[in-house]
Amino acid sequence: PVLSGIAILRAIAWLGWEDGCVLLGHSHGTAAAFFAAATCPALFPHGVVLMEGFTKYGMTLTYDHMHDVEHTGTDLAQGLEAAVRQYNTFQSVMTRAPRVYPTVEAAVDARMKNDAPSKMGAGLPPRWVVQRIVRRQVIPAEGGVRFAHDPRASVHPLAVTDEQIGTMITRIRRCLLINGEQSFYGHHEAVEKNLENWVPGGQRGAWEVRDVPGTGHSPHMDKPEEVGKLIVEWVAQR
Repeated sequence: PVLSGIAILRAIAWLGWEDGCVLLGHSHGTAAAFFAAATCPALFPHGVVLMEGFTKYGMTLTYDHMHDVEHTGTDLAQGLEAAVRQYNTFQSVMTRAPRVYPTVEAAVDARMKNDAPSKMGAGLPPRWVVQRIVRRQVIPAEGGVRFAHDPRASVHPLAVTDEQIGTMITRIRRCLLINGEQSFYGHHEAVEKNLENWVPGGQRGAWEVRDVPGTGHSPHMDKPEEVGKLIVEWVAQR
């Protein structure tokens, strides 16, 4: 997420948007948006929109067991073992040849089979949603197509503590949190709990939570017009 956040800041500079813009991050993209906004808050005077990702895992791309370890006995040993496994996974992913699918529809099938939100109880997204996502993610390859994303995005080597999240949050001037009714990361109550833990009381008024009925992990694709209107109205309230 740090490297992705830096890439966002470089893109803004290249586009000449230093006067300010609205930053939106969805799912794993919330981590990149979060780091970018906390690094250069002056670039985002209108606010930041974080969609389906306001949890410790979503904000940092780390698994809880990697940084919630008590430094005693078995827990510490388990934490070290987890870190070693994570490093080995990272090395394996970086040296692995990308998988080639014979058709785009075959890549869609693979994406639906390995859909992380559905495996965590969020429900499988409609095929047409996955098709739109996959068509943006694949590139031609010998024998078919392959996913174009950086393989490092599939592993999570960075650990960030609650205290560090809290410090970065104080630098974000204004934020809209959007969640699907069948949220991957938890319903409204879970997000409110994280706000209570991370956002200082004096800054709480700058953070707004909105749930979008009838949507899953991708509210902007399930109900694009409703989510778009919600974001435009929120930005106009500044």
